[in-house]
Amino acid sequence: MVLQSAPSIAEEIKYGGILFSSRAAFCGVFPYAGHVTLEFSAGASLPDRYRLLQGQGKLRRHIKLFAVPDIQDRHVAEYVELARQAADA
Repeated sequence: MVLQSAPSIAEEIKYGGILFSSRAAFCGVFPYAGHVTLEFSAGASLPDRYRLLQGQGKLRRHIKLFAVPDIQDRHVAEYVELARQAADA
């Protein structure tokens, strides 16, 4: 889904997950024992219409995913698009 969000998305394995970037890094997927997090590099500045972004840092926010249906239920495609657009601005 992230790779399909734009034609020039790059990916690299770093920090134990997969980081995605366009003009700048915008998100990453990180596995844990009981869930996967989708981390947004500048998530604190993203609109959070569904109030799903977690975290208290100055920049980063994340969404925890526990099962495949969470991808749709937690509006992952919309958040990825917002993050990519912000990175390309």
